[in-house]
Formats: sequence, structure tokens, C-alpha cells
Amino acid sequence: MQYLCPMGRFTLGDMIRKARRDAQLEQGELAALIGVSRVTISNWERDQHEPSVSHYLAIAIATG
Repeated sequence: MQYLCPMGRFTLGDMIRKARRDAQLEQGELAALIGVSRVTISNWERDQHEPSVSHYLAIAIATG
């Protein structure tokens, strides 16, 4: 699913990737901070799977 924001259309995966990069974190670093695997982060960023609400909260906290 795509969402419209002032910068254009983004998927949830795009938004996770942007938040991670803005926080200057590698996938493995974010994964370690929130207790999932690097592959899980990759799957979320590629919109293969969607994080749970609790994982969204953990991403938000970890990326500021």
C-alpha cells in the first residue's frame, strides 16, 4: 500500500528505510536494537512483511 506525503508516494517499507537511514543505522544495528533479525528488517523495507504495532513503536523509539 502506498501513502501520499508532502515528498511524494511512499510505502511503509520506504518510511522504515528512511527512518533507519536518517538515524544513520544499518539494518543489522536497527535489528539488534529492536530484537529482530536483519532479514526481518530487510523484509519490512521491501514490503514483504509488515511489522506489528509494537515493532513500529520500537522502530520509532530506536530511530528517534
